[in-house]
Amino acid sequence: MRDIASAGFILTVFIALLLKIATQGRRKDTSLQKLPGPKPLPILGNVWDIDKHAPWTTYKKWEAIYGGILRCRLLSEEIIVVNSLDIAKDLLGTRSSNYSSRPDNSIDELIGSDWNSVNLAHGDLWRLHRKLLQQSFRPNAVLHYRLTQLKKTQELVISMLESPDKCITHLAQFSAATILSIIYDYDVIENDPILTSLEKWNRLILGLITVEAWAMRSFLMRLPIWLTGTSLKEQGLLLRQYMSVWMEVPFEHVKNNITAGTAKPCMVSEMQSRLVESSELGRPDKITRDVAATAFAAAVETTSSVLHVFVLAMVMHPEVQERARAELDSILGTDRLPTFEDRPFLPYLDAILRETLRWNPVVPLGVPHVVEEDDVYRGYHIPKGSTIYANTWAMTRDETKYPEPSKFRPERFLTTNGELTDDTVGFVFGFGRRICVGRYFADGSTWLAIVSLLATFEFLKAVDENGNDIEVTAEFTSGVTSQPAPFPYRIIPRTLGADTERLR
Repeated sequence: MRDIASAGFILTVFIALLLKIATQGRRKDTSLQKLPGPKPLPILGNVWDIDKHAPWTTYKKWEAIYGGILRCRLLSEEIIVVNSLDIAKDLLGTRSSNYSSRPDNSIDELIGSDWNSVNLAHGDLWRLHRKLLQQSFRPNAVLHYRLTQLKKTQELVISMLESPDKCITHLAQFSAATILSIIYDYDVIENDPILTSLEKWNRLILGLITVEAWAMRSFLMRLPIWLTGTSLKEQGLLLRQYMSVWMEVPFEHVKNNITAGTAKPCMVSEMQSRLVESSELGRPDKITRDVAATAFAAAVETTSSVLHVFVLAMVMHPEVQERARAELDSILGTDRLPTFEDRPFLPYLDAILRETLRWNPVVPLGVPHVVEEDDVYRGYHIPKGSTIYANTWAMTRDETKYPEPSKFRPERFLTTNGELTDDTVGFVFGFGRRICVGRYFADGSTWLAIVSLLATFEFLKAVDENGNDIEVTAEFTSGVTSQPAPFPYRIIPRTLGADTERLR
């Protein structure tokens, strides 16, 4: 029976792929050029050509052969990859009305993430989600969150002093605690079930949604469940269980406070009021819950990953720390921690943040866009329904813009007079209508954490039993998000004898 099922599976895949390829072939417009790209194999496409660990590096290599925009195929999925920043701005920015939807991916429904604002198709529901997020995270709105960001950053510094060996855990908790307070007025407790469930959810889902795995699993989801087996279904159930904790618990916390009359202003309570007053699309509870959960999940993963990259860069580059502390000490002295008011006077610290974002963009391929209508670009036909990836990693490796791109050099963002350049590396947050709404909040949280940690600690290489430094290399994980692989480090206070009471 197992052999029959396997044969049936192979036959079904083969027939379905042939039908899809044949259908795509009938839609060709011979009067227009096809985008260049590597020749695909029958059925498999270019699956074996791509580095499974870091597909963005393969796409970058192909740029030298096929140019700043190219096509390839993963099984039945036609992919367009944009390696050029200028082309990405043209298509995803200038023509954003046609490039702002998302792939119709049946795996979203399986794992229970079809509510996520990031994955919603271009339409009325997405516009409402977007409007609510913009109201909460526009530049003027995030100014109201500065006191919370300052408080949580100070808590991070104290936690780091008490247990520096748990640095990466502290960074994740800082990211979660800050956004939970802003969105839900929720204070994190020790071994918080919300953080535990989110960590488990992230660990499982990031293994499911690599670029090539996403295409393959999406295809398999179109097949009868008896052919695909139970693995995906079991993983989907587990993901839903984890998600029910970190989505529902903080949301119910706000609702209970509202009922009891003890609620403090927060993103959820304010959104709920707006929706009840406007009655947009109905179901204000569900819309508020979904938008809040989107902001929470996105902020935790990306902010902690950026700070993780920062720690690796500091361990590898003591000369950067030395210059940063010289600038900090000239402005702060040695008896206080930095605040947002100090930012204009610390250009090198801002350059460190920008270089951290550039050196290893934590979402190296961004989130895929979909073309809503046929388009023509530079004589090439871009078919309706094409999935487009903006290869942010390739853009950060443009040697004409960033010489020696693999090196961590914050000074590349400073003029000869020591002032910041106009390059904010904003493209790492996305393009057009799908650009990350929370980028201003993320910028504030990461900047304040970086300057506070540099003002307080030294990030050093670990030493072996003979007291010799253990060398560290920059290695990064794969997936939709990328962060440093585990590496050895030491963290010590800058001032000997520093303690928590002095910091408080």
